[in-house]
Amino acid sequence: MEDRSQTTDERAVAHIDMDCFFAQVERVRLGIEDRTVPIAVQQWNGLIAVNYAARDLGIGRLSRASDARKAHPNLVLVHVRVVGPMQAEYDLAMSRTRTLADRLAVERHYSELFERGRHGNKSCLQRYRQKSVSVMRIMQRYCDQIERASVDEAYLDLTKAARERLEQTLPVASASASVSTSAEHALGDSWSSVGSLAAEASSPNSSEHNRLLFIAAQITNEIRAAIAAETGCEASAGISNNKILAKLCSPLNKPNGQSILPLSAVSAFMQELPIKKIPGYGAKLGEQLVQAGYGTAGEAQMLSYGALVQLLEHRAAQSVYHNCRGVDLRPVKTRVRPKSLSSTKNLQGTRKMKDLEATLHLLCDEMEERLCDDKLEYDRVATKLTLSYGTPADGYRARVCQPIDFHNPTAEALFRNAYQTMTSLGSASILPCSGLSLSCGQFVDIPKEDSSLVAFFARQRRQQEAQQQSPLASFCFTSDYEASSLTSSPSSTSICSSSSLSSSSSSSSSSSSSSSSSSS
Repeated sequence: MEDRSQTTDERAVAHIDMDCFFAQVERVRLGIEDRTVPIAVQQWNGLIAVNYAARDLGIGRLSRASDARKAHPNLVLVHVRVVGPMQAEYDLAMSRTRTLADRLAVERHYSELFERGRHGNKSCLQRYRQKSVSVMRIMQRYCDQIERASVDEAYLDLTKAARERLEQTLPVASASASVSTSAEHALGDSWSSVGSLAAEASSPNSSEHNRLLFIAAQITNEIRAAIAAETGCEASAGISNNKILAKLCSPLNKPNGQSILPLSAVSAFMQELPIKKIPGYGAKLGEQLVQAGYGTAGEAQMLSYGALVQLLEHRAAQSVYHNCRGVDLRPVKTRVRPKSLSSTKNLQGTRKMKDLEATLHLLCDEMEERLCDDKLEYDRVATKLTLSYGTPADGYRARVCQPIDFHNPTAEALFRNAYQTMTSLGSASILPCSGLSLSCGQFVDIPKEDSSLVAFFARQRRQQEAQQQSPLASFCFTSDYEASSLTSSPSSTSICSSSSLSSSSSSSSSSSSSSSSSSS
């Protein structure tokens, strides 16, 4: 095996992770300026995102929404968007609101309704995907090598950008050089201006690489500041020389902070690191090492490669040998666009084709929106439609459907072809059904001569997005609301009164047009 533990990897890699992303998106959408307000995002009766203020109350992800509501009446519970009849009711109620107190009253009311309204509706995370696209767009202004890891995190190889800036800003490089040529105390003084050190350096490091990381940390700070200014959402980051180390550093200074790990500090950082903290080691692989008595990366370093092979299979042994030493030579692969789009709904052993037909309608409604958004953003169309279904006995199986005109993807066309595929399987092979999924992939770029119109609509959409945020962003907590809604029980704040919801036609029309964009 090639021993890469002594390899000098002098890249500058950042891992940017949005803080409590879903909860931040909802805070911005509702216009809540006070960041100390506890917010949790629910999906049916489960919580899928909890902000730091809510965590301070002891509320965690995967808690039951009903329990959190009873224990903490001041908690703002926001349900994710749904595809189905209940969303239209919610949108109408929200369009009639005028104040933050009104909007939160609507959220409280529909939070309880959605909790019980799973049947006939489907959760939809498109609101967060759209915000993620805006975040990635900002990152692309600073770096051309970005690997989107999920809806709320990405890796950036800032080596090129940092080197270019070093060449252009010699005074900055010179100022940091004196710090990177001496020992750990001088290092600490330098890094404090761009973040915090993840671990103290035990020996002098290559001044050239320290300067590179210093500039990369500056760029990362600028990216985070731009994201906050343009989207209202904060992010944390880790900066080091590879992907594993950058990801390990990104949560160390949360929320809204960043940590840097120079090469000379890697050994000290890895020594006491729990082995399960290494990305990809949280489940079976990490448990194997813990059970064998190697609970930290430092303890795993004591194993020779041969001993690791005896304990693990060859490929895993090779990864562990290098990763526990902080070595990760994987490149940051340029990937911002999703490879495929999918819409899925879990079912509880449905035994009627009529119920599957209704579910398929929901999937096609969501897929139409996702395909249109994707086409506008990335100038591409899918060429493959796949239906997947799950049964308790056989698990999930996939069937390719007849293609549709993906240049004009409608829910009706998607449903027609997917339903034809579903019925051709026969009820005996598909029932009882534990889940149904629709996916689109194998994208092809739209020729440039055909994309000018697409670009026009994309620009128009971005302008609409900006307009959506501005009305809500202007709202802030009123003294009446702070005195009543944040300190009173849910019963003391009822949903908008009938007089409020049915004002004069002229003011109603004005209010509706103003907030229809905010709730779209």
